[in-house]
Amino acid sequence: FFFDHYLHFIMPVILLGTLLFIVLGAFGFFSASFCGQMAGLGRFIAITTAFCCWISWVIVYMSQQYPLIVPIRKVGDQSVAIHVGSGHGGGHKAESGNKKDGHHGDM
Repeated sequence: FFFDHYLHFIMPVILLGTLLFIVLGAFGFFSASFCGQMAGLGRFIAITTAFCCWISWVIVYMSQQYPLIVPIRKVGDQSVAIHVGSGHGGGHKAESGNKKDGHHGDM
């Protein structure tokens, strides 16, 4: 269920962004025709630039959906890791006592 919800939310954004970069690449490709003798190089640069920008955008966008690290907030002498759920109330907090003397619990 979650995977279907994920695809329905993420895929339209990725497809729209991909379409945008295709349009920008095509604009650069056709505008490079006005470069005269260097038109071939201009087309190559326009397509390469559009592809590199697109792949960078996709990597950054997808990495924000499932981050590899968990935000950790200091609360007093304890560290609290906040795990974000699927958006359906599935988030929870995992507390780890990191006191310097090794004692865990209330004092």
